Amino acid sequence: DLESAFGSVEGLVLAGTAEDAVTDVEGPGISIGFSGQQFSSGGFVSPRPRLEAVIGDRSGINVTGEVGHRIILTVDGRQTDVTDLFETRGDYREGGLTIDLSQLEPGAHSIRLEAWDTHNNWSEWEVTAVVAAALTIADPLFYPNPSAGEGGVFTFVLSAPAAQVRIQAFSVAGNRVVDLSAEGLLGYNQVAWQPPAGLANGSYIYRISARSEGGDASADGVIQIVR
Repeated sequence: DLESAFGSVEGLVLAGTAEDAVTDVEGPGISIGFSGQQFSSGGFVSPRPRLEAVIGDRSGINVTGEVGHRIILTVDGRQTDVTDLFETRGDYREGGLTIDLSQLEPGAHSIRLEAWDTHNNWSEWEVTAVVAAALTIADPLFYPNPSAGEGGVFTFVLSAPAAQVRIQAFSVAGNRVVDLSAEGLLGYNQVAWQPPAGLANGSYIYRISARSEGGDASADGVIQIVR
């Protein structure tokens, strides 16, 4: 037999905003990077880069896909709706997406990502990514420089991965004081160096050389040893 039942609930809110809701007038925080490298805007990427983005907001990310509130990726002016690629990480307040971009020609490319939070606050982040036509070594540095003779690091940026990187330094008399080998990663690299005991004060010229399938490249710099 079927029995009828009745009941009531007071104070149930079916619309509007909860009275204790925190005011949120800022859009999501967005960061753009690329797989397998440290990246900052203006840096090198491969011709077929894998974009990795992180999006976070204390109110959560709008992933409803409603018109005008979608997660949009724009590469050189071409827009793509990537809302369905967003995945939360940990809880509803942060997540990310991974996208294999189409082939990029040599040169600079504009990459922009825009998103909305659940309070319909909007934000965007844009970076410039550079595809090099040939292997290039940029921003060769040694830190600290001048050096008091303690250990330091050589840093440099590669436009493409290099199977072999060699770092050599010579005194002004032509004596070699550094000979290091390492594998080079696309983008930022650093190689540690501990000067030999008793290395005299003075200037030392160093060369960073790299070799890849796309060719060879080198860059020079000067280390000052001052104790």
